[in-house]
Amino acid sequence: MHGFGALRCQPKGGDPGGPRGETDKGQFTEKEIAAAADRHRYFTLQPIFSHTKRVVGCEALFRKGWDHHFDGDSDAATRIMIDNWLLYGFEDLSGANLTFLNCTREVLLSGLLTLLPRWAVFEILETVEPDEEVIRACRQLKKLGYLISLDDFESIEGMEDFVELADFIKIDFRITGAGEREHLLMRLKRTKAILIAEKVETEEEFQLARWEGFHLFQGFYFQERSSFAMTRDPLGTENCLRILEILNETGFAIGGLADLICREPGIGCRLLRRANWETPEGAPVNTFRDALKLIGKNEFRKLVMLAMLADLKSWNDLPPEFTPYGNLANLGMRTGDEPSWEQTARVLHPLRNEAKPAAGGKILKMPSSSRTARSKPPKS
Repeated sequence: MHGFGALRCQPKGGDPGGPRGETDKGQFTEKEIAAAADRHRYFTLQPIFSHTKRVVGCEALFRKGWDHHFDGDSDAATRIMIDNWLLYGFEDLSGANLTFLNCTREVLLSGLLTLLPRWAVFEILETVEPDEEVIRACRQLKKLGYLISLDDFESIEGMEDFVELADFIKIDFRITGAGEREHLLMRLKRTKAILIAEKVETEEEFQLARWEGFHLFQGFYFQERSSFAMTRDPLGTENCLRILEILNETGFAIGGLADLICREPGIGCRLLRRANWETPEGAPVNTFRDALKLIGKNEFRKLVMLAMLADLKSWNDLPPEFTPYGNLANLGMRTGDEPSWEQTARVLHPLRNEAKPAAGGKILKMPSSSRTARSKPPKS
């Protein structure tokens, strides 16, 4: 599937002046950088390696620009990254078998994670408490075939329910000493979880992590991080609101819906990618009608709502009357809970009169009937 154009890719540890001749960020003015941020989505894909230094997965990390750190709203960052995955296809960019995505409590409970492919690994941040609601959501996700990872893990006490569910557990080499890791690994080796040493920055640390018994490794030592700035077209608010209105009608007016999607390449791209994650190799979905039949009304509604809210200029600086709606969970985005059209219209109606901005990126070329099947990563 054709994606939106990439402005630039930074390989080899994020060196913008690396061997592939990328233009250094310093040649742009602050005004130009700010303008580019409105037209692009930034993110980093950091590989995860086996003990033989073979890439077995990657972690998808939200970025505001070319800086390799993040200090913003974690809930908003994860929502945008879900939308980025739908729009660009992280597995197509990285070739990795598994993709790890940082997840906050809000997103775990939102129902949005079911928009992602089954090879997604939901990495639960260390700030998330294993309360009854979160554990129930994690169990539901695992029943659907998703994998769970624990980030920055330091102690089993109070985390037993998470450990029981975990497929992967990450331990940070920067915040744990050798004695702490020895104690942790002794207890964790009795579980089914695959142990990942993260923030490995030297050859000595890599060899030590192998000796200690870690299975996988991640960090700057491997110097293989790639950063992307992907262009995108703005959505037409009128068309998207009409799509939501049709979804609220009795039945599924699939013909009219497909016609509206044809006018919105960004929605069409997300829809086809989401549908093709559900199909076996050699059986690609090439039409909007088939894609809609495959994923259903509720998943498509979540996809459109996420795309519309992710396209707002800021998740944090909404006018006061919009503040309660910056959180998708408040729009009824939990699994099996469909928002009413009246609620959707009330939240988004003030956007109707905005002029549609000029396209900031390349127009998406939608796949044709001759589209070749995209190979899927094997299940671990």
